[in-house]
Amino acid sequence: DNVEVCRELRQSVGIPVIALTENCATSRHLEFLINEADDYLSKPISSNELLVRAELLLRSQRNQSWRQNIISVGDLILDKVANILMIDKCTIHLTPNECQLLSYLMHKPGQTIRKEEIIKAVWQNRFYNDSNALRVTIRRLRHKIECNPSKPGYLLTVYGVGYKLHTAKHFVV
Repeated sequence: DNVEVCRELRQSVGIPVIALTENCATSRHLEFLINEADDYLSKPISSNELLVRAELLLRSQRNQSWRQNIISVGDLILDKVANILMIDKCTIHLTPNECQLLSYLMHKPGQTIRKEEIIKAVWQNRFYNDSNALRVTIRRLRHKIECNPSKPGYLLTVYGVGYKLHTAKHFVV
């Protein structure tokens, strides 16, 4: 049936679904929308309306996908797919590990995060007993994003514990 077809489409392809239905009771339309479809049209339909609704659904899906790949905290904007950081209209290219580390810190702005937690999240335990990979990546990130890497304003060390991302707007002096 139609409901099962929609479920299969969602599971296998993950595309938006517009249901084309017979002119039936409103409660059935609402039930169908709530359970399976993103939108519906009652027959007879205009081909122009179908095209417009399909375009709107696809545009919405692209925007949602884009938003999931972009993180914005303070004056930092990180594109996780392109490994690019924007700070005050400056574009900074990051390595995948730098991007993943910064993304993790950006998801917990202002919070002190233990070194072990960061290593586990970013390197999936590949270097679990070696915090050197973390220190090196932090140092590289500081050289890329800090005005003065020896006096960091974004990537702060919490001695004996870990690191935190300071998110207040910074001004170059």
